[in-house]
Amino acid sequence: MASTLRPLWTGGVCVLLVVAVVTAGVGVTPVAAVTPASGAAAGTPSVTATEPTSGTAEGPALAVSGGVVAQTDTDTVNYTTPAEPDSNRSVRYVDPESLSTTPPRATSLERAGLQLAESLGLRLEVSANELVEQDYDAASTQLGPAYQSDVVRLTEITEATENASDEELAAALASAGANQRGAIDTAEEFRTLYTTYQQARADQNTTRARQVAQELAATTAELNQTSGNLTAAYTELAALNETQAERAQQRIEQALAQAERISTNAQQSTYIETNVTITSVSPVASPHRPLVISGRLTDVNGTALANQTVELNTPAASPRTRTAADGTFRIVHTPTQLPATDTPLTVRYVPREAAGYLGNATTTTTAAVVGRTPTVSLTSVPSTLANGSTATVTGQVRVDDRAVAGVPVRVRLDGTVIGTTTTTRTEPFAVPISVPLTAAAGSHTLTVEAGGTGQAVGLTQQQRTVTIEHVETDVEMTVTRSNNTTVAVDGQLTRRDGDPIGAQLLPVSVGEQSVGYVQTDARGRFASEFTLTRDHPAIDGTEQTVPVRVQFTDPTTHLASAAATSTVTFFPVPGVFGFGIPAVGWALGGVGVVGLLGGGLVVWWYRDDAAASEPEQPLESVSASPPAVDTESPTASPETLFERADSTIESAPAQAVQIGYLAARRALATDLDGVTTGPESSTTHWEFYRAVAAAEAVDEELTAAFESLTDVYERCTYTTAEPTPDDVQSALQPVQTQLDNSG
Repeated sequence: MASTLRPLWTGGVCVLLVVAVVTAGVGVTPVAAVTPASGAAAGTPSVTATEPTSGTAEGPALAVSGGVVAQTDTDTVNYTTPAEPDSNRSVRYVDPESLSTTPPRATSLERAGLQLAESLGLRLEVSANELVEQDYDAASTQLGPAYQSDVVRLTEITEATENASDEELAAALASAGANQRGAIDTAEEFRTLYTTYQQARADQNTTRARQVAQELAATTAELNQTSGNLTAAYTELAALNETQAERAQQRIEQALAQAERISTNAQQSTYIETNVTITSVSPVASPHRPLVISGRLTDVNGTALANQTVELNTPAASPRTRTAADGTFRIVHTPTQLPATDTPLTVRYVPREAAGYLGNATTTTTAAVVGRTPTVSLTSVPSTLANGSTATVTGQVRVDDRAVAGVPVRVRLDGTVIGTTTTTRTEPFAVPISVPLTAAAGSHTLTVEAGGTGQAVGLTQQQRTVTIEHVETDVEMTVTRSNNTTVAVDGQLTRRDGDPIGAQLLPVSVGEQSVGYVQTDARGRFASEFTLTRDHPAIDGTEQTVPVRVQFTDPTTHLASAAATSTVTFFPVPGVFGFGIPAVGWALGGVGVVGLLGGGLVVWWYRDDAAASEPEQPLESVSASPPAVDTESPTASPETLFERADSTIESAPAQAVQIGYLAARRALATDLDGVTTGPESSTTHWEFYRAVAAAEAVDEELTAAFESLTDVYERCTYTTAEPTPDDVQSALQPVQTQLDNSG
């Protein structure tokens, strides 16, 4: 295992983790000791790395709760690393002033980026030393959120340099950090397993010890995999500090060898070794001439093992058989996917977990395999396909006009595999196929192929033309008007069969103008509100019914387009009381006003003369409710309306805005040609403002003040916003002041 490593920094820790495990109970001299660096700033971590001295660390007995397990020679670790003159130097703290700005690598990084890269590399080494000391929390902390955040910062810096070498460095630091965190977790798991194994041995629980020994072997394999994942990253990082990388590599090789030794010792201590022997092999094999392999299974002492499983490894399903009472076995296999050549084959023993035998017994042999070319005949191929629909391709594969079992069959759509199966000796094949949604609608080539290039059953193909049809879709939608400028849409996007379509963006339009998008959730549902802009044609001050449309189109799939349309009516907003009232409402309101006036005349006719002689009461004392605004009477002057607005600011600020806006509009109308201000006017508030802005008779300060008032009036009238008295005063006062100055 160690021989597979190259002189790289293969994971400055990945396997130091195993050294940690070894020191946990195998009696290994610690590789590094963590101590505070003298003179380091407060809060700055430091570590003193001490090289192991040459010699042998004898493995003492392992003390475990409940007993003592004697160690074997394989539990010792031999260190032959010579001590270096500077082996005690501090490596956790690096003086920023001592950092080189020209490391042995092509880089465009400036000082800040180099310091950040050095800092990240240093934290990797500190994490390694913490791991050796089995302080897994500290080891993980070094590579936690702060490390990841700095990697992101360095990545941003390297992207700005436009130097590929810099970006590779940042990527290597990110990869090393992620894989090293995984190695730390694996190291902790290894130590826990080894402790469990020792306890099982001490308790003489052989079954449990065997189980844990297998888990130790799997964890060791995981350590090796982690080491491989770190290789590329640490090769790149070695350019930052070559000496440090070489020292780390030496420790890694020692640690990996030790991990393998611990795992091997655990298995050998609990399992009996076995041997597999091949006694005969068929001289020639083909799709019509099965391969026959005979042999015998024994333990290390030559005792036959009966009723045990032996397996032949092949590219397809691996055939198995059971040993007889004398340990002999016979495997029969029809070679369909073996290479058509002299093929090396492996036979191995597959023990049961509690059998007590070590599953490392394997042997190899060679068989001469002859290839044959098959024929493929198709009995049914669908002419049309669509995502979500059921379709099956059927046919037969024959070799020398005979059916053969175990031949792989694949169905491709323009090169993409959409269905597979394997033939049997007695029945035609049937391949269920599923069309990807991303396939475009239209004509496509469907390829049915059997066998494989260079295999015992060679490759043969049949092609057909098929048509992918659109999958019909439906959009359901309801539309409501929240106020005179806002519409709410709610609905669902589904296939025609009712299945929801999620994660789709659907454009929404009101009238002829787009107002935004809705997105479907996992149930295909969507819901959103859209507030129209002030210049949208649907709110031009007239009563009109406009269409609201939601459209679905996805050209990256063969989902058919669909749309839903509904209508919503917008009303004009005459007068000062806000929300649009249709013409019928105004007519009914007029009848009510006439009735009230008639009743008032009757009361006035019969009122007491004395009451008629009473002085007129102030407006505020007559009623606590805000006064009505005479918006139609020509006698309601701007001055009168401003007074009424001022009197209602505290009790009804929203109404005060509306009254004050009408007062300002009437005052400004005298300077405009052809613009009316009463309820009969079709001029909207923003059209009126634009007329004011274009009038030479109105100065810029008054125009600006009126624009602010118009904006407050709009929000108060067309939304649910409630202005405060201060808001109203701030909107009305500048207009009144400018009108007074201009008058």
